[in-house]
Order: sequence, then C-alpha cells, then structure tokens
Amino acid sequence: MAAVALTGGMSAPCLAAGRLQVDGDAIVDRQGREVVLRGANVSGKAKLPPFLPIIEASELDILQEWGFNTIRLVLTWEALEPQRGEYRTRYLDAIEAIVDASWRRGLWVVLDMHQALYSRALGGDGAPTWAIPEDVDWEDFELIGPWPLNHLRWEVNRSFTAFWLDEDGVQSAYLDAWAQVAARLGDHPAVIGYDPINEPWAGFLLSLHFDWRYLQPFYDRFHHEVRVPFDPEAILFPEPNVLTVTGSMRPSFRPFDYDNVVLNLHWYDAITLSSGVYTALGRPRSRLAFARMARWGKELGLPIWLSEFGMDFSVMGHNAYMNDQYELAETKGMHQAQWHYMTGWDPEEKDGWNGEDFSMLGENDEPRGVQAVIRPYPRAVPGRITDYRFRRKKGRFVLHYESEGLGAGAAEVFVPAAIQYPDGFEVEVSDGDWSFDPVTGMLRHRPAAGATRHEVVVRRTLSRSPAPAPSRHPE
Repeated sequence: MAAVALTGGMSAPCLAAGRLQVDGDAIVDRQGREVVLRGANVSGKAKLPPFLPIIEASELDILQEWGFNTIRLVLTWEALEPQRGEYRTRYLDAIEAIVDASWRRGLWVVLDMHQALYSRALGGDGAPTWAIPEDVDWEDFELIGPWPLNHLRWEVNRSFTAFWLDEDGVQSAYLDAWAQVAARLGDHPAVIGYDPINEPWAGFLLSLHFDWRYLQPFYDRFHHEVRVPFDPEAILFPEPNVLTVTGSMRPSFRPFDYDNVVLNLHWYDAITLSSGVYTALGRPRSRLAFARMARWGKELGLPIWLSEFGMDFSVMGHNAYMNDQYELAETKGMHQAQWHYMTGWDPEEKDGWNGEDFSMLGENDEPRGVQAVIRPYPRAVPGRITDYRFRRKKGRFVLHYESEGLGAGAAEVFVPAAIQYPDGFEVEVSDGDWSFDPVTGMLRHRPAAGATRHEVVVRRTLSRSPAPAPSRHPE
C-alpha cells in the first residue's frame, strides 16, 4: 500500500446542514431543503494496485472549484480483503483520509464497492482471487476485446452465479467486508450512503426477473446486515443488473420495504462509443433512454442518481454529447456523477485499465470538456424544485421552485462565472432578494414572505465589454 498524504485543504466544511435523507422523490438536507447531487467518480485508479483513488488531498481541490458537492468514491474488495477474513486496516485508513479530505472541501461521499467482470483476475476489477470458484481457471484467463464481451465468458458467468447463490459463503463474506467499511465510516458526516455493488451481472441466472429474485434479496441483506447495525440513516443506492445500463432490460425491482432508497442508474450511448462520432442524430437515443429511466423512478417512487455517465474523449463531438447528457439529466431531475475524475492521466495508458479515455483531467492534469460539464445548477432550495435547465449556447439558466411562503431560508445556485459568464451575468428573480459570492460562486435567492412559487434566471450580460460578475449584496 503506497503512502497517503491527505492533509491540508479548507478547514471548514461547506455542508453545514449535515447528512441527507430521501423524502418521496427528493433528496433533502436536515433543513428540509431539496438538494441536487452533482459530482464525479473518484476514480478509475482504484481498480489497479495500489487501489488508491487519490494520493494527495489537493487532488480534490478542483472539484470544489467546479461547484461539485458529491463524489462516488471507488473502493475495491481485493484491496480490502486480499486474504479471506484478513482486512487491511491501512487501506481503510487511506479511504478514511480521503473521506476526511472530501468533507473539508464540502463534498459528500457515496461509497461504491466497484467491480467489472467480477475480478481483476478475470480481466476487470473487484473480487480477490479467493472469492473465485475453485473450478474457474483464472490463472490462464485472457481478456478479449471489446472488454464488455467478456461478460459472455464461462469463467465470468460461473463466478457471478456462485456469488448470487452464496456458494461457499462468498456473498456473506462480501457483506462482512462491507461491514468493516461501514463500521469505520458509518458515523462520518460526509458519508451519505452506499452503492453496494457496481453494475451487477446476473451470470447464468439471467432472466427478466433477476433483479427481484436475486439482486433485491442481496440489497435486503445489505440493508439488514450492514446499513441497520452500522449506519441506519444512510441512503441506499441500489443498481439494477448491468443490462439496464445499456437500455436492453428494465429493472424488475419491486417497491423496497424500507426507506431512504435512491434508484442508481448508469447510461452510456454504446452506438456513439463504438462509432466514435456523435451528431444531432444521436440525441434521440439518449432522449429515449432518459425518458425510460425517469419512468422507472416514477414506477418505484424513488429519486434517480445517474451515478455513471460520460464519453470517451476520442469521440468526435464529445463536448456536444456531454452537454446533451447534462441537459437531459437536468430536465428529468436526475442527480449526477460523471465517470470519471482521475489525476495522473497518461497519453499512453489513458484510463489505465481497458484502453478507455473518460478522465475529466488530461495530460498534466489539465481539465477537459469543462464548458459542457461545469454549469449552473441548484445545490439546494428551501422547498421543492419544479424544474431547472441550463442552455449553454445561450448562457441562460432558469430555476423554478416552490416553498411554503414563509420567506425563510435561501436557495443556493452554483454559478461558474469564469467558465460560463466570462463577460459577466445578469440575474432576475420573481420575488425576494438575491446575492452572489464571487469566491464560492454561490448565488443565493431569499424568497419573499407570502410567495410560494419562485423563479431565478441567470443570463449573460448584453454588454460585450468584460465585466466582473455582479453582486447586489457582496458577501
């Protein structure tokens, strides 16, 4: 395990309201304000030794500058429990240090026990070799490309099948490993919830009812064996089977028997990824996919977290694709975490695992594609969001929300002035008053007493001469 230096950074967290809860189809803070999660996965580096998402706390600084408030922190079972029943406390120390550093920067954390193709020994990442069935010859396994095709390999399907059937207690061991994580981090104010398993594959148990026959009982176990004893207030972010990510199959989840659940979905346009080109003709595919995902959330009565989406930077039209993805997620009211934010990107190794190139940072850790990604959004409102949208070409952001008309509290909108409004911006509000802090990029709208429906509009200034971002009441 490499040394970890995670000190420094801002001393006071920006998340004064503390941990979050689910209220109907909204995520709310302790003040009852609706919150929008926006952030990134940190990071693909966790898939390979030394399994550390970051090394230095300063690597998180730019996420705060971008106005993100959440990270999906990638963990690896192999790193935590390389030998059965033996847990690496130094790995947990490193993860805890990252969570501490995130909290100092105003970032909530969702812990994600990541896997792909079940195990690094089978060409992906996740399980240690002792968790692979004895009849699987993993030592001679050779990955074929494109890498998702390996889901069809016997070795991968055999391993997943054994996991869902809990052969040799392997699923139980996995939950025991999760219990180690929750016991260490369950009371941390930054940790808002758990993503128990990334992109679960059904193995030989694949059917239209896999989710509720095998996957939902697994989440029930996680709830009773990990969440209830160690972190009962945490949010559970269950993912359906991996075919739902591609849009081939709808999740067969039934309503969950417990509260504080968010439907956790991924979306990648496989046609754009494989063709290497994105045009306006690709937008209808994403529009249909987002409408379908929104329908699934309504059927279950749950908020939706799009915890993975993005595109390879080799794709022509990358920025247009990402802008469309954010627009669609905003229109459907989905929370977002882009895949992925990785420091130390190398032009030869790229993402360092499967030849993909999704990192938001490029060579010398230079940000890439920020015009499409770093955009205004409502971080919290004192009530419920009706809708919000940002149209990048016009530079126009509109937020509608409803409150109880008490005139208390404030809506907080992150406005990336330097990126989206280099010549300044104008603000219109339907009622009440507003202020802007140019240091944090936070626009605050204070509703007027008696008003229940509110509108906040941000648009580029009409003047062509450079001007600083406005502030009616500088803070």
